Amino acid sequence: MQVSDIVTIHMPLTERTQNFISEREFELMKPGAYLVNTSRGGLVDHAALITALQRKRIAGAALDVFYREPLPEGDRILEFDNVVLTPHIGGSTVEALERLGEVVIENCLRVKRGERPLYVVNGVI
Repeated sequence: MQVSDIVTIHMPLTERTQNFISEREFELMKPGAYLVNTSRGGLVDHAALITALQRKRIAGAALDVFYREPLPEGDRILEFDNVVLTPHIGGSTVEALERLGEVVIENCLRVKRGERPLYVVNGVI
């Protein structure tokens, strides 16, 4: 957290990861650092993020997910010009969708051959 220019979050939302990034983590980040969250909105303490942006503790944020979806009208996060917001579609690029099709086909072939599929997250097949 202290040396990263960009902190990006990639984890599931569980009881243990709720507000994983909160006031403590924002205090550790460099003032020139950016936060990127494409996982789950609940991983970031929204109030702490607002405070960090107001106090210029971080340079900005890119959020593809929100603590509440849809993001409430008039939410304070909308006031910042150093925040980029996307409606949970940041990964929906042409390239990502093409790669998704390739991986699906590859996994079908692997399963047919009795092999383990690619990218199994929870170990259960």
